[in-house]
Amino acid sequence: MKSWYLFAILALVVLIEALVVVPVVSNPGRRFLAAVLPSVVINYANTDRQQAREITLKENPLLAKAATEKALDMAARGYFSHVGPKGETPWTWLDKVGYDYVYAGENLAVNFFDSGDVHRAWMNSPAHRENILDKRFTEVGIGTAPGKFNGRDSLYVVEFFGSTGTSLSLASSTQIISQNNSSLLSAVASIPNGVLSLNRRFILSLLVLLGYDLPSGKII
Repeated sequence: MKSWYLFAILALVVLIEALVVVPVVSNPGRRFLAAVLPSVVINYANTDRQQAREITLKENPLLAKAATEKALDMAARGYFSHVGPKGETPWTWLDKVGYDYVYAGENLAVNFFDSGDVHRAWMNSPAHRENILDKRFTEVGIGTAPGKFNGRDSLYVVEFFGSTGTSLSLASSTQIISQNNSSLLSAVASIPNGVLSLNRRFILSLLVLLGYDLPSGKII
């Protein structure tokens, strides 16, 4: 009897995933916004930082605002670059929101479907990985924006890292995180990559066999 309950639950999960994934992938008018979640990406980053024995990053609203404005600008003006069409540097966006940084960094991604895929792509790139694990950074903010990329609907993702004089002072007095907290964070971060993501990937594989054109991400 219990096995039938489990089967029913898994079937329901697959159905829900199908209802969400198929319309998003097959309908070019749909957005990918719900698939890449800032909080999930940050959890992934902090899990990897803990494994590297670095302090966890705190989400900063100013960094999140700057990241969102940069993502919206790329989507509106149709570019994908650390430098804007008029020479705007990443730091332009930090200055604009009033983030008084001592150190700062930026990761960019576009046309990814899943939060975990974005983070793994960054971690597989030495320069992006260095940003994620950089001991000088104490804060993070992520912004997303739907737009066109290579003629198709996509999602722009901006990840800003930073530290201020105040955040560095607080970080210097922070103790190494306990193993219990590390395990808890790892568990939280692994939820999006559990049953739902497995089903999502299974469905996406089926869509490929059916001839659907799926997103292929790019990072810089």
